[in-house]
Amino acid sequence: ALDTARAVAAPPEVIAAIHQQWGDALYSDGECDSAMSQYLQTIGFLPPSYVIRRFLEAQRIQNLTVYLEALHLRDLATIDHTTLLLNCYTRLRDTAKLDDFVRRGCIAILKRNLEGGEVGGGGGGEGGGGGRGGMEKSGEALPLKRGLPKGKVGGRGEVAMTSAEAAAATAAAATPTELYFDAETAIRVLRNSGFTSHALAIARAAGMSDHVLSLLIEDAKSPSEAIAYLEHHMPRRPRADALRKFGRSLVAALPGATTRLLMDLCVPPTAANAGLGGGGGGGVR
Repeated sequence: ALDTARAVAAPPEVIAAIHQQWGDALYSDGECDSAMSQYLQTIGFLPPSYVIRRFLEAQRIQNLTVYLEALHLRDLATIDHTTLLLNCYTRLRDTAKLDDFVRRGCIAILKRNLEGGEVGGGGGGEGGGGGRGGMEKSGEALPLKRGLPKGKVGGRGEVAMTSAEAAAATAAAATPTELYFDAETAIRVLRNSGFTSHALAIARAAGMSDHVLSLLIEDAKSPSEAIAYLEHHMPRRPRADALRKFGRSLVAALPGATTRLLMDLCVPPTAANAGLGGGGGGGVR
């Protein structure tokens, strides 16, 4: 039937329906791997919930992961799909897949920001438009520490990707190298599962400064990195707002460094101390 439909140039929805029927038959026979190969051909036509429900009920997590990855590659994934895919990865403890998911997701975020001309800032709050907000300064490294448990940021195996490298990679690749997902959702799921460095890489790429600082201070237990982020990657106004929110924790951990940042905000900016963004600092009350 499939060969006949192709021979007569049947509409795509007809061909997708044949793949669905073939997949249903294979699934009924217990051939889940072969069924999934057919269901992958229905993406864009068959409601994803139809396939997801089947493989969830059968506890075929590996097959389900393949389908969810395909939805993200086609930019058809919803927030629920992203949550489910990350839960599959964490349940399987597949750090290699998580590494790849985060790296390709960061490429997608950077690519969209570059296409939209949204460079710089780094002062975005929690929202950021699902990963489509401003990104950090061009050329800044986006570290991804492989397989580190919660509270461990740093060490060997670090992979640094600059925004320029990300843009070059997306332009040069013959096949899709990026994955599209809601950054806020990914950060929440990864953080709750203890994958701090992965959540931090996405937060940095998406320019979600509140998430970056919260992860560094509360999860990674690295106030010194938080101080460096405030000092070198945030303009004065967002820095002042962030210190209002995180100042107590930072003062308790690093009183000297935090006090220095506060004092810097209490004096008018000059050519020497304007730093990122310059003017409009004002005092921190």
